[in-house]
Amino acid sequence: MSATAAIGICPRACLIKSSSEDHLIGHQPRLLSALAALVAAALAAPLSAVEELTLHVGRVDGGRWSSGDIELKLGFAAADRVSARLTTVGLELPEPFQALRALSVDCPRADVTATGLACTGAELRLSDDGGGIERLPLAMRLERKADHWRLRVAAEALDPASMWTLAARLGLAPGLEITRGRLAVTLELETGRKGRRLRLDAALSGASFSDAAGLNAGEDLDARLELRAARAESGWQTSAELSLDTGQVYLDPVFVDARNAPVTVSAAGDIEPESGRLRLSSVRLRHRGVASVDGELVVTTGGALEALALRLARAPLAPLYRTYLQPFAVGSVLDALTVDGVGEARLEWRPAPEGWRAWLKLDDANIADQDGRFSVAGVQGDVEWSEGSRPDITTLRWSGGQFYRIDYGAGVLRGRVSGRQFELEAPVEVPLLEGAVTVNALRVNDIGTRELGWQFRGNVRPMSLRALTGALAWPPFGGTLAGDIPLVSYTRGVISVDGSLDIAVFGGAVRVRQLSISNPFGVIPELRADVDVEGLSLDALTSTFSFGNIQGRLQGRIHGLILKDWKPTAFDARFATPEDDDSRHRISQRAVENLASLGGAGAVLSSTFLRIFDEFSYRRLGIGCRLANGVCDMDGVAPAEQGYYIVEGGGLPPRIDVLGFNRRVDWEVLLGRLRQIVTTNGPVIR
Repeated sequence: MSATAAIGICPRACLIKSSSEDHLIGHQPRLLSALAALVAAALAAPLSAVEELTLHVGRVDGGRWSSGDIELKLGFAAADRVSARLTTVGLELPEPFQALRALSVDCPRADVTATGLACTGAELRLSDDGGGIERLPLAMRLERKADHWRLRVAAEALDPASMWTLAARLGLAPGLEITRGRLAVTLELETGRKGRRLRLDAALSGASFSDAAGLNAGEDLDARLELRAARAESGWQTSAELSLDTGQVYLDPVFVDARNAPVTVSAAGDIEPESGRLRLSSVRLRHRGVASVDGELVVTTGGALEALALRLARAPLAPLYRTYLQPFAVGSVLDALTVDGVGEARLEWRPAPEGWRAWLKLDDANIADQDGRFSVAGVQGDVEWSEGSRPDITTLRWSGGQFYRIDYGAGVLRGRVSGRQFELEAPVEVPLLEGAVTVNALRVNDIGTRELGWQFRGNVRPMSLRALTGALAWPPFGGTLAGDIPLVSYTRGVISVDGSLDIAVFGGAVRVRQLSISNPFGVIPELRADVDVEGLSLDALTSTFSFGNIQGRLQGRIHGLILKDWKPTAFDARFATPEDDDSRHRISQRAVENLASLGGAGAVLSSTFLRIFDEFSYRRLGIGCRLANGVCDMDGVAPAEQGYYIVEGGGLPPRIDVLGFNRRVDWEVLLGRLRQIVTTNGPVIR
C-alpha cells in the first residue's frame, strides 16, 4: 500500500492516519487484515494501557468502487468487553448501488474472546444521496485464527417493508408496497489460505405486496434465498438458489400459486474478475407439476447477453399453457383453449449471424377453442425455428379437427419457420365435407406481432353441400362445391379473397365476389360478399327441401351481404326467372301455398276450385328482399293492383297468379316462415 501509517497504544487515544494524499488501491483484503490486526493488538495489550483506539484511512479505491474517510473506533471498558464503531463516507459505488453514500456499524457492547469478538446488539446505518437514513439491527461475530478470519452478520427480525423502501431509494427495486412479513438475513465473509468466501442466506415469511396499478401482487409468501461465492484462481465461483415455498404471486400477466406448486430457481457458475463476464453453466427452474427447465447462460459486464441455451424437459401441455402461455394470449384467438398432450422444447441464442433458434416437439397434442370455433386433435411432430440461418423443415401431423361446426380430417404440414415468416414446402391436402381442400402455396408473415398476415392459394376437390348445410344446421340441399381457390389473404384481422369463388350447384353456377371476413376468430366475426346466381335448376333446388316442386330456371343476386356472427344483418337480394329461359315452367300446389305464405297471403288454394289441380303453369316468378335494420322490404317480378306478383301465370291451363301483399316484413318473422316451410310438410289442402 502507498499509505504511511503508524500504530501506537495510548492511555487516552491512538490515531492511525494516512495522509490526505495517500490511497489504499486494490487492497481490500489488506485493509481488513489491518483492522483485524488492530483489534488483536488492542486485545493483547494490558487493560490499563488502552482506553480507546482509532484507525483512520483517508481513501480506499477498489477499482469499480471507492470510499473516503474510513474510521474505526474501539473503546475498552473491561477485559472481556469492548465497544466499536466503523464509519465510512464518500462512497462511490457502481450501478445499481450508486445512490448509497455512507454507512456505519455501531456496536455498544461486544464480548471479547481470545480469538475474536461477538456483538448481539449492533446497528447498521445506511445513508443515501437524498438524505435518507435506514437503521438495521444486527448480530455480529468476528473470529481470527492465525491467517484466517471469519465475519458473521445476522438479522433475525427485519421489516421487509423498510428494507424494500431502502432498496427502492437505491434504485434496486420497483415501486411496490410491502404490507407485512418478516425477513431474516445471515451474511458470512471468510478469508484464509483457501481464499475468500461469501455466504448469504435470507428467509422471507408471511409477506404480502402490491403495486399502485394492481399489475403485481403477492399474498402470504414464504421464500428463501441462498447465495454462495468463493474466490478461485480463475475468478469467483458462484451459486444461488431462490425458492418460493408457499403463497400466491401475480407478476403481470403470470399468476403462480406456490401452495400446490412450489417454484425453485437456481444457478451456478463463475465470474471473471478481469472482464466481469458471468458464466452460468447450470441454470435450473423447477415448477412442480408445471415445468422443468435446465440451461446455460453467459452475460457480459454491462449485462449484455453473449450466449443462452435452455431446455424444457418433457412436460404436460395443459398446466404449461395455463401458467405461462395463456396469460400472454389474452385478447387473441389463443386466450381460451383446452390443451392436453405432452411437449418438450429448446431455446438457444448465439451472436449474429445465428441469433435465436428454437425447437418444439409435440406428442399427441389436442387443442380446442373453448367457444367451439376451432380444434385440432392428435398433433405430432417437430417445429423448427431460426432467426438467422435457414432452419430445418417443420413437420406436423394431425388426426382431425373442427372449424366452427365443420369437421376436417387428417393431414401433414411441411414448411420452414424463419424469423417471423413461415413458408409451405409441400402442398397440404385436408379432407373436408366428403371432398378435400388442397393448399398449394402458403406464406405467413410477421408472426407474433399485430401485423400478422398470410396468403394462400389452392383448389377444392368436390365437397358435399348437403354435408356443409348439415354441419351448419342450415336447410339441407344437394350439390357439390369444387374449383380453384384464388389468392386468399389475411391482414390486420381481415380475411379477403382476391378474385371470385365459383361454385357449381343445382345445375347452375354461383359466383361469390368481394368476399371478406373481419375478426374471423373474434367474438362477432363479420362476413361481407356479393353473390351472383346463374341458371339454377328450380327442379333440383326445390326437390331438396320440403317446399314443393317448381320446374324452370332461376337467376339472381345477393349484393351487399353482411353476416355478423354468421347471421344476416343486411343484403339486397333478388331472384327471378331468366328472360331467355325456354325450359318447362310448372309449379306444384304445395309450392304455390309456400310462396304465398312468404308474401303474407296465407292459403290461396284451399278455398277455391283450384285445389283439385296438382300443379300449374307459370310465365315467370321471382321474389326480392332488401334487408336493413331488421326489416325486409319485399318485392316480386312485377307490381300488381294490390301488392306484387311472386308468380305470374302463363302457358297452358291451369294457370295461376301468386301475389304478395306485405311490403315490409320483420326479418325474424320471415325466417320463422322459412323454417316452417323447410321443416314441415307444408299446408294441408282439402
